[in-house]
Amino acid sequence: MAKRIITISREFGSGGRFIGEEVAKKLGIAYYDKNIISQIAEKVWFISGIYSGKCRVISEKGFCLHMHFAGRDLMEYKNQTENRAFQEMLQAAVKRLQNRSGEEIAAKSGAVFYSDRNVLEVLSFYETIEIQLPEFCINSDMDEWHYLTLLHYLDMADGIEGSQKLITFGNLKDGLIRGTKFDRTAEQKLEKLLQDKEPEKIQKACTSLGAEFTETKADLCAVFPVLPRYPVTLKIWFADEEFPASGKLFLQDHADHYLSVEDAVTVGEILLQKLSEAFSSL
Repeated sequence: MAKRIITISREFGSGGRFIGEEVAKKLGIAYYDKNIISQIAEKVWFISGIYSGKCRVISEKGFCLHMHFAGRDLMEYKNQTENRAFQEMLQAAVKRLQNRSGEEIAAKSGAVFYSDRNVLEVLSFYETIEIQLPEFCINSDMDEWHYLTLLHYLDMADGIEGSQKLITFGNLKDGLIRGTKFDRTAEQKLEKLLQDKEPEKIQKACTSLGAEFTETKADLCAVFPVLPRYPVTLKIWFADEEFPASGKLFLQDHADHYLSVEDAVTVGEILLQKLSEAFSSL
């Protein structure tokens, strides 16, 4: 039988990886992406030497693979590639924002602008972030992707207010693949996070992140002020004799006016990480 090779090219945020995985499952063939390089390096191969701007990798069986990595080891190359992509996105976001006034940005995003200091003030979770214009530097040691998402929010916000109807990440514009996948991932992570947690501890962890609580059909409904006009709602059903504790994340129906689906997923991942840290500290 002839070998079958299918290659998929994609744009950032298009869900190409997920499509590739699903196609491979349907056809019963192996799936490979760029992560295979790291997997090979970690599980089978070892770096034997670097020469002439190339990385020479030799297997335990004696055959070798030459890869052009500009004299850097695999992990360093991966980290620097990711950092370069981050810096490019950061610079582009700052450049776009620098073409707008602080007053306009504040009016559309719900931030507060202090013209005397040329500072934007934004509430994110439990922290008030000061952003110094025109550099758009911040006074916080927040995670770099949280920072980038904050800038994307200020850039994309158009001031639209929704009906406060809750939607899943999969219901976002362009969220059918990326958003739906995150919905499933979030539910799995929440089930693990909530395992063996007392209701009081769960509520305390949510409160530590600035959440407010509302009455719904869920056992607990926490609304997190991730960004001024971008709350994230967590509905939790406590464990009983039949089912383990479970949770689900929701956005409001105007979310597409403030962040792309990729940034929305980043927000969800940040919230899950902060919840994990909050539980660990209790």
